[in-house]
Amino acid sequence: MIRITKLSDYGTAILAELAQSPSIARCSARDIAMRSDIPLPMVSKILKILAKKGLLASYRGVNGGYALSRAPQDISLGEIISALEGPVFLTHCSENGECPCGRSGYCPVRGIWPGINRRFQEILDGTKLADILQNGAKPQLSAL
Repeated sequence: MIRITKLSDYGTAILAELAQSPSIARCSARDIAMRSDIPLPMVSKILKILAKKGLLASYRGVNGGYALSRAPQDISLGEIISALEGPVFLTHCSENGECPCGRSGYCPVRGIWPGINRRFQEILDGTKLADILQNGAKPQLSAL
C-alpha cells in the first residue's frame, strides 16, 4: 500500500486551513493547531518547512504569524508533498531508471514505472489547493 505520510497529510490540511480564512491575514502556529486539531509541535515543524520552501510567508513580531505566499489556485498538491517529503517516486526504478534491487536485467515491470510515476506526478501537480477547498478534488483520471 502506498500512503502519504502524516507530514504531508497535515501539511495539506494546514495550508487548506489558511486558504479557507483569507480574511485573516496571518495566523499563529498556536491558532492553526487549535483550528486544525493537529498537535502544536507538528504544526510548528510543518510551518517552518513550508515557509523555507516558499509556500508560506512568515512574519515576526506581535502581529506575526504565517500566511500563504501565493493564491490557493497557484499552489499544487505536488508542490506541497515535494516540499515536505522530497521528490515523489513510486518505486526506486522511477527515480533514475536504475533498479537497486539487482533485477533490472530481467524485471518484467521495470519499464512501466517511470511512466506511471510521471502521470502520478502530473495529477499531483494538476491538483491545486483551491481544488482541495472545493470539497475534495477530483483529479483528471483520464491521464491514467
